[in-house]
Amino acid sequence: NLAEKQTKMLTVNAIIGYLEGIIGTANIINALPVAKSKGIEVIEGTKDASKDYSSIVEMKFTYNGITRSLRGTVIGGTPKLIGIDEFITDITLADRMIILKYKDTPGVIGTVGNAIGELGINIALMAVGRNAGKATMFLTIDQDVPENVVKALGEKVGVEEIKYIELGQ
Repeated sequence: NLAEKQTKMLTVNAIIGYLEGIIGTANIINALPVAKSKGIEVIEGTKDASKDYSSIVEMKFTYNGITRSLRGTVIGGTPKLIGIDEFITDITLADRMIILKYKDTPGVIGTVGNAIGELGINIALMAVGRNAGKATMFLTIDQDVPENVVKALGEKVGVEEIKYIELGQ
């Protein structure tokens, strides 16, 4: 049961990833103090059970008045991302992922698939969460993607936000 486990290292590593988008680099020694010095409020919690999962880890970050949240679980030993902000999803975490936020309109999934294929990037898994006219797409991909390619993809598809994430590297 995740709720009974020590989750401090998970929290610290999540903070390190979050800080990369703000200050560049952080490590397990300075992540919490740096987050505090930047006015980032970190709330860590676990839930014993929910309607759909036996246990969930949820992390919320507040910076400049904007709160972001991530929810995850482990199923059969496999870590899963099950939510980000107000979006519900179910995707296996992978070494390389792209997350896109966009207005939920017809054709976006096909456009993303075509654009990524044209860039020579192979999609391993895709999941889409939808809520109130907005959508978030989660992709696991097979190879590293340079920042300029991520930016070009976001512009080509017309997304509100795009993030490339490397986990476990």
